[in-house]
Amino acid sequence: GVRGLRLALTNRDWFLAQIRGLLRAGLHGPLRIMLPMVTSLPELKLALEVVAEARQQLEDARLAYAQDVPVGMMVEVPSAALEAERLARYVDFMSIGTNDLIQYTLAIDRENDDVAYLYRPLQSAILQLIQRVSEAGRAAGIPVSLCGELAADPRYTWVLLGLGVTELSMHPSAIPVIKNIIRSSDYADMVSLVGEVLEVEDVDDAERLVLGKMRARFPDCLLYTSPSPRDRQKSR
Repeated sequence: GVRGLRLALTNRDWFLAQIRGLLRAGLHGPLRIMLPMVTSLPELKLALEVVAEARQQLEDARLAYAQDVPVGMMVEVPSAALEAERLARYVDFMSIGTNDLIQYTLAIDRENDDVAYLYRPLQSAILQLIQRVSEAGRAAGIPVSLCGELAADPRYTWVLLGLGVTELSMHPSAIPVIKNIIRSSDYADMVSLVGEVLEVEDVDDAERLVLGKMRARFPDCLLYTSPSPRDRQKSR
């Protein structure tokens, strides 16, 4: 649909106004600009041209603005994840939006109860895309964060960090549990677990492997984990 960056690029004037406003606001505190729903390199380049034009407009008007505002992008569609190595060369940071990435990769609508059970984050395709983006960020020397329900789920913390993600974005209420898991863990164990999971062909086996390991290691942290869409489907 016409959303995210597509919507912005079809309404260039107000996109410029938004960027000018952000750059001006950057004078009053830390600011980063993140471009949503990027699907290709040409699309990203068009958006970066708008950012450059907004800067020039402020220069021409002799208006003060923040000079060094990092510009990054969301990775939430498979095409962006597959092209991450190229895209990473043009931005200052990347953020993986797992809710949409999983939905678009597996062709499921999470709000549709008939297919919600297919929403399974440990599908090999999902893990490979996350790893691909993480490696692209590391090669380009930029940070890669991850947001969405997955980031706040303690069952998957080891897997996400083992895939190379360096930042997790979540609701404040989830931070203590996730932080406790990370502080009580060894990174080598995370990488080892990911290596095992990526070798597993069946997602059921992958879930048993990961959840078994996490429950044995962090029983208290996983006590209040909310049920997955698949679990909710089973209980209907």
